[in-house]
Amino acid sequence: MTLNNYRAMLEEMEKAQKPFRHWLQDEVMPAYAKFLQSNYKPTTIKKYTSMADILCSRMLMVGFVSPEDVQPDFFAEFPVWWQTHVMFGNYTETAVENSVIELLNFTESTNGVVLDGEYVKATPISRVNNSCTVPSRLA
Repeated sequence: MTLNNYRAMLEEMEKAQKPFRHWLQDEVMPAYAKFLQSNYKPTTIKKYTSMADILCSRMLMVGFVSPEDVQPDFFAEFPVWWQTHVMFGNYTETAVENSVIELLNFTESTNGVVLDGEYVKATPISRVNNSCTVPSRLA
């Protein structure tokens, strides 16, 4: 692939991601931060918001254009990916996993996006059956 073709592909992907990016950055993350402030101590808030920011950035970097595109395995593998790719915050795999589950449960309960948080602890075979539904404005 030529550099020009690669740039064109990235521009097309970024254009397709605009509604998803807007939803993550302008709706989910501010509401999630507010939710955390009313339920957790400052140290947990900082930890969970930084993990959620990286998770959302990673979803966009990988190329997902909507919540439906995000496979349950992506979330299940994120805590392992964190250990080898994120240099700050020496959080354990379990801490990252708990953060992911908290964000998914929040998203499900407040935004109508259903991503089964149980997939993280599920076997790979049972993860295949998980489903994702999204609000019509994102579809």
